Amino acid sequence: MKAYAPAGHGSNDPQRYAQQVADAPGVSTDTSPAALYDDQFTVFADAIRRVEGWRSGEAHGPDDLPDDVAQWLADHPSRPERTAADQPFAHQGVIAEGVKNIQQRPNEPGWTPPLGVDGDFGPRTKEAVPWFQSGSGLTADGIVGNKTWRQLVGAR
Repeated sequence: MKAYAPAGHGSNDPQRYAQQVADAPGVSTDTSPAALYDDQFTVFADAIRRVEGWRSGEAHGPDDLPDDVAQWLADHPSRPERTAADQPFAHQGVIAEGVKNIQQRPNEPGWTPPLGVDGDFGPRTKEAVPWFQSGSGLTADGIVGNKTWRQLVGAR
């Protein structure tokens, strides 16, 4: 149940989230949704809606996406392609899957010793990002935003 609110995505608190949605059908947080009976699953789904602030409204489909988002999805149709192309916005202290995309790139133009690609924007990544930014003519602030990301992608 913690998988529905992974740590590192904003202010998610996986334990609190799991407890809230598990309490509704009266199961433990270690219970897999696949193990729920039909009536428990309905209560579980309702709890997710409640915890996430879901409100009923209009259904939207792929044709309703902004053009740039639809194009990005068309350019990256599979989950592995989307993960590899994800543009993270990150700074020291962020732990997220997208940080791996940041960590791979300074290694390519010669950062040594190479960064570990673990998704944790720790002290070594904090050293590598300003190094890369300086070498790319960017402000060496150690924060990966749009300009730094574009330069990192171009370094490949």
